[in-house]
Order: sequence, then C-alpha cells, then structure tokens
Amino acid sequence: MKSHFPFSHIFFEAGYDAGNFPVYDRFVHSTTFTGLVIDARSLRKLPAVAPRIFDNNHTLVFSPDLMYQENFRKWGAVWYTDDPNDRLLEKRIGDNPYRIVAIHDDRLIETDIAISVHDARVLLQNDESRENLMQGKVVIIIDFLR
Repeated sequence: MKSHFPFSHIFFEAGYDAGNFPVYDRFVHSTTFTGLVIDARSLRKLPAVAPRIFDNNHTLVFSPDLMYQENFRKWGAVWYTDDPNDRLLEKRIGDNPYRIVAIHDDRLIETDIAISVHDARVLLQNDESRENLMQGKVVIIIDFLR
C-alpha cells in the first residue's frame, strides 16, 4: 500500500524522536494491537503529510517524529481513507487494529486529530502496540471532499 504523499520524505524527515511516546500512569487491561484506525468522519479533517494525534489533554500521542524513518519513506505517516470497510487496509494495520473515534478539539488545526486520554492509555501501554505505531500502522478515516 503506497502513501498518498509519495515524495513526502523529501520535505519532512521522520524519526526525529522515534518511540518516545508519552507514558500514562494507570494500566487498562487490553490486548496488543496490530495497528490503529481512527474514525474522524464529520470532523472536517484534511489529509496531511505529517499529521499529529493528541489526547484531549493536548499531549502528543503520535506524529511522524515518533515513527521509524524508513517506514515513513515506505508508506508515509498514515493512510487516509473514506471507506472503513476497505479490504486493502489490512495490509497496513493488520488483523487486530485498535479502532477508535476521534473527538472534536477546537485547539487543533484541521490536519491534527484528537483522541481521548483513555484511548491513548490503552493504545500506548503495550510494547508491541507502540512498535506498530513506530512502523506507521495508522489509518485515519475522513470525509474526502468530492
């Protein structure tokens, strides 16, 4: 699966702070995840070369700086789609992604995404899930302008 932004690595250098995710204090029982799917439909979000994901306390949860540079070059930071049932997505996010719904946050620009602190905690508490984020196994569902 190729990036929507095939030359993005020329303009943006990922991997500046690979794997330096925030640490949340409480454990929430969950499984490991093969990737992340965020449903941001109806929030008027736009695709971007270097989107950022924040929790609702405005802590940075994911950005290209936190992923491996070689994976960013391979397929970009995230994959955008308007079809949550696209069968091609499994190539990017595996068979057990963490599926969450984005939340509205007026503090963010139209290319950044907000998720709940709870979702961020669940996502980042497992080493394997963090590794999959560093590989860029992230899909964001948005409403494309037609």
